[in-house]
Amino acid sequence: MRSKFRLELDVVLDSEAAPNVIEAARRHYVAEGALATVDRNGAARTLSADEFIDEIEDALMELLERNPLFPNANVEIERVACRSAESPEPGPPDGTESEMSGTVVSAEGENLLDDAETEDDLDEFETGLYL
Repeated sequence: MRSKFRLELDVVLDSEAAPNVIEAARRHYVAEGALATVDRNGAARTLSADEFIDEIEDALMELLERNPLFPNANVEIERVACRSAESPEPGPPDGTESEMSGTVVSAEGENLLDDAETEDDLDEFETGLYL
């Protein structure tokens, strides 16, 4: 049985150290293998380290993903996100949480689910042919 955990990290970094962190992340990116992508014409190409890692947030995520400790312990990283601590917390634009737990709300604040539905119901799906 697999379990899911969410780790939250607060990283403290001197602004003078940011260029060194970005450069270290770029070195790891190049050493471990660059990301392949497709350009506008559909041709395969490799993203350069400068294109892939251009901000400190990109560098921190790259260093975390390239850290060998998790894979060596058979821990799978499913998702990584990074933002500045000065950035506002994600959520509704007015900063208030939805008062109804398990409710999906539009940007205008209207409930997008029927009265009998909850957000958990959205996780259920059926396979098969849809017309």
